[in-house]
Amino acid sequence: MRWMRWIVWSWVLFSPVVYAWTDAEVRSQVDTAIRDRHPQYSKEWWQGLGENAPRVILQMITENTEVSRQVNLTQALAWYDDPDAMEYLKREALESDVNVRRNAAIRSIGRSPRGSEQTEFLSGFLEHSNPHTRLEAARALQAIGVENPSAKLQEKLSAFRKKEKAVWVVKDLDKVATVVKKTNILSEKLDNRWQGQWTGYWVQDAGEGLSSETLKLELVLEGAQDSIRGTLNVGAMKWKLSPSTGALTKIQANFLEPDGKTIRKLGLQLRPMGKDLYLFGETTWKPGVLWLKKQKS
Repeated sequence: MRWMRWIVWSWVLFSPVVYAWTDAEVRSQVDTAIRDRHPQYSKEWWQGLGENAPRVILQMITENTEVSRQVNLTQALAWYDDPDAMEYLKREALESDVNVRRNAAIRSIGRSPRGSEQTEFLSGFLEHSNPHTRLEAARALQAIGVENPSAKLQEKLSAFRKKEKAVWVVKDLDKVATVVKKTNILSEKLDNRWQGQWTGYWVQDAGEGLSSETLKLELVLEGAQDSIRGTLNVGAMKWKLSPSTGALTKIQANFLEPDGKTIRKLGLQLRPMGKDLYLFGETTWKPGVLWLKKQKS
């Protein structure tokens, strides 16, 4: 019976249903990201939006008329191993008469988990009339070659360098000869909703059943919202949170117990549910789960 209750608690708090972003939530997160002309979110952030993200992003592309946002959405598709996303990227590369949109699609194909399957497709753009498009195609092939070394691919790029008449294209390509697939350049920001006061419970397996302790957590974002610190009151004890980093809605927190020596590592995830915000986590040093609700200021 004890383990039955424990399994029920774990399922309620940590089932995929709880963690899955709804389409509306994905849309809200993506809309915030693309408002910047140069979004600063990592591959892990985009993939963390869930399996429904590519479908939502494709819908948003058709709804947006602003070119800069279309480009940002197209580039976001690079991080998903999704056949519909790849089909769109190839169609956009072939059919778009807007240079920046076409080039964004080519760039995304090169970064995609499916990019290594598209080397022949990308090679076709090495002959494009637009030099910027030729450069993007060569960069995409070069990036694929870093992840999947191929003598044939290197020969193709070497031939392109010899044939390309625009000297600046070859020079620009050589600048990124060691390029590694990655997203926009800056470190990851945390959601500003982490900051504030939270209250909740830590439910533990007490051997003969379940026990709980009250929790009070105060969090403060630091720097460019890429670090977080705070304090956690566990019953009568106060734990200090060392500066921690993570993805937008997930952090790996290091809490220092009152003895000043013992460090407890705890993964936390931010989750909106209805009009409220919750944090969920799981403890390993003492089997348990915790949840906290953000208090309105």
